[in-house]
Amino acid sequence: MSGWAGRLAAAVLALTTALALAAMFSPWPGSLAVRVLFDWGTSRSLPQQLALAPPGVIVHAGIVHAPEDPDGVLDLYLPPADGRHPGPRPVVVWVHGGGFVSGDSSQIAPYARWLADAGYAVVAVNYTKAPEARHPTPARQVNQALRWLDAAATRYPVDPGRVVLAGDSAGASIAAQVANAITSPDYARALGLTPALAPERLKAVILHCGPYDLAAFRLDGVVGAFLRSVLHGYSGRREGWQEDPAFRPFSVVNFLTPAFPPAFVSVGNADPLEPQSRELASTLQALGVPVQTRFHAPDAPALAHEYQFEMQRPEARRAFTETLAFLDRYSAAPTPAPLTAD
Repeated sequence: MSGWAGRLAAAVLALTTALALAAMFSPWPGSLAVRVLFDWGTSRSLPQQLALAPPGVIVHAGIVHAPEDPDGVLDLYLPPADGRHPGPRPVVVWVHGGGFVSGDSSQIAPYARWLADAGYAVVAVNYTKAPEARHPTPARQVNQALRWLDAAATRYPVDPGRVVLAGDSAGASIAAQVANAITSPDYARALGLTPALAPERLKAVILHCGPYDLAAFRLDGVVGAFLRSVLHGYSGRREGWQEDPAFRPFSVVNFLTPAFPPAFVSVGNADPLEPQSRELASTLQALGVPVQTRFHAPDAPALAHEYQFEMQRPEARRAFTETLAFLDRYSAAPTPAPLTAD
């Protein structure tokens, strides 16, 4: 090994060791590493997905809905002004993913454009990431964004009486918690949250690739290391998350009731979180909640985490078509033109 290569290897080893030691005492090193990785992945995929999204959607970015909160900002996507979708539109409030430690509302811009083009108003919500904020701060911030809908109806063509909560990955977890808080007073108290939306105004939920049960996490291997880092940042504890009463509501699957709204649940067959989506769906079904799923056979083409955003894939387009049919059924919107699944 040459001198410079040896020095580089030694530096990498020293840095890795330092980060590992630091992570034993602080959630910051692991959280920042995950944030950099996730943001890099999004920066590579976002331009491609934006290029596939339909044109003409009206975008109001950076709307401040909670002036006292630096992260109290959202983006609003409205159908094109072409006369296809007149009148106040049903609202899909979407919570972005990012492992609770990264991401922002801009990463769902392509998907929000697809939904808006189909006739829905889409609110993409920001929230404070971990470790700057811990559970359940994001759920409370999303709840605060729901308060904005009534005022928004005086300015924008949105119908605050027809709301669908949606999310992907970490955002699906947060959206499920907020939906459960709206429909379960006991769970709302556990989160320390006063619902901003009456239950009858929440028509449905859409949940992609989310975590819903601490006990179902596999904490071995590379994925396990990632999960331990994320949970350290989001809970504030390096271990023992399940024993922490304040973090127990994270496992929303243990607090569901028959009042939970109709749910569309989907996940890829190569997603490490697939068992969590299946557990959520089966638990809701056992409670008598209407559930529509888009799961995939083990021998089907491998679909990784967040497959639903890859609109160049027929599986994602099929899931989107089914999502539109689900939205139309439960939000009573005019039937949108489906996206052809080639």
